[in-house]
Amino acid sequence: MTHSGIPMAGADDDAPRALLNRMRRIAQANGHERIDAKRMAGIKRRKDARRKTEERPASADGAPRDPKPLGGVFDQLSKRYGWEAGLSAGRVVASWEKIVPPAIGLTCKAEGMDEKSLVVRCESASWVAQIKLHEKQLVGLLCKELGTGAVEAIRPVTANSVRRNIRS
Repeated sequence: MTHSGIPMAGADDDAPRALLNRMRRIAQANGHERIDAKRMAGIKRRKDARRKTEERPASADGAPRDPKPLGGVFDQLSKRYGWEAGLSAGRVVASWEKIVPPAIGLTCKAEGMDEKSLVVRCESASWVAQIKLHEKQLVGLLCKELGTGAVEAIRPVTANSVRRNIRS
């Protein structure tokens, strides 16, 4: 361009192209490859398709890649690997002291489950008698807190009785 505003033919016309070529050489020297228009169109098409799937609302039953609640995932795993009995037994044993009256919780400790019976180790024979006397009420409390069928019976044993194979 001249001072009068009239364009001149010459070196200034090639300045943008020279800069573009220089930037291409620098990019190539840095390990970047040049992408032709056809390849770029394919990349853009895939990117647009991916963007459309991301914007799509999740289906009612959930797409395979949708995030799932952790509780549901653990439930599926426990069913698949047969951990349900062990987990429910652990829940019952862990909740024993919180559910039963404090006097019973301090003197009788839940040790585990034997089928649907909760094994409780008591400090003395008198506490064994108390547990047997109030078994129905205690089973009701446990089932109310942990769900119906969690415990069907309580098997109290004294502190010095022999341990049998139980799940804890």
